[in-house]
Amino acid sequence: MKNVFLFVLLAFCVPLDAWCVEEVVKTLAVVNRDVITSKDLKDYCRMISYDTAANGGQLPGNPDEFSAMALKTLIEDKLVLGKALEEKDLVVPDNLVETKITQMRSNFPNSQAFEDSMVQKGISEALLRKRIKDHYMIQYMLQKYVTGNIAVSPAEISEYYNANSDQFATPIKYVIWSAGADEKLLEDIGKTIKEQGLEAVEKAYPGVLLRSELEEKAMRDDIIALLPKLAGGNYAVIKIDGASQLIYLEQVLPAGKLPLDQVKDRIFAILSEKKYRESYNAWIEELKKKSLVRIDEAGMNLER
Repeated sequence: MKNVFLFVLLAFCVPLDAWCVEEVVKTLAVVNRDVITSKDLKDYCRMISYDTAANGGQLPGNPDEFSAMALKTLIEDKLVLGKALEEKDLVVPDNLVETKITQMRSNFPNSQAFEDSMVQKGISEALLRKRIKDHYMIQYMLQKYVTGNIAVSPAEISEYYNANSDQFATPIKYVIWSAGADEKLLEDIGKTIKEQGLEAVEKAYPGVLLRSELEEKAMRDDIIALLPKLAGGNYAVIKIDGASQLIYLEQVLPAGKLPLDQVKDRIFAILSEKKYRESYNAWIEELKKKSLVRIDEAGMNLER
């Protein structure tokens, strides 16, 4: 989830050089004994750029905002990785890193194209391997201290459902049948619908009718204007973009509310993400209290 959160930030595109240009190496922050320099931030930005491009995403349009968020996330990564050092049995196998690199390489036509993509983003193989290893360690720690503690009960799902009815409301919908042909045939079809029903039309003219279930906002203005006339099982033959069309209103589905069974998975995802974010933030704050975290205001104008 942490990676998902990171990539949600990447909504608007900006050239990499706009937010990762730094001629002089400066100290930006200190996390315990780890010093985060402007070069570290640049490398981190490059990895995000590479990951984002590989996943079809885009970089944010505000360089300052992104740099601030990238530094914040890098500091949090350092805190988590520092905590990971206390896990004596935590080792990322080399074959796991190799498997990930092989998977990434498979997205390119050949190995040379893969290497060229890294060169283009200014990423070395060593940096890529380190980032992959760090990623697995962070995911392990998040699973142990954050995700593994999250539970959403059926009662919580029901409570959310009842307290947020507007999120699950269904608008009025119109069940409309339409057909395109010459006017005489359409009139015959319309009369058959009124006298014998839709099944008779399907038998006499198989495949000619198209069923649509539409909200008013998805309908053309000329169709909306017809609705009063179509009430009560009536039909109309009109011109749409120069072609004759039959329009028949079968029924109006009233506004309502989606049943809980249809939305419980969506609610579970909403509550899980909310609990994850709360648990993650609380854990990071706990790590900060036990750590030395200092941001160098002179190196980068950021607020802790």
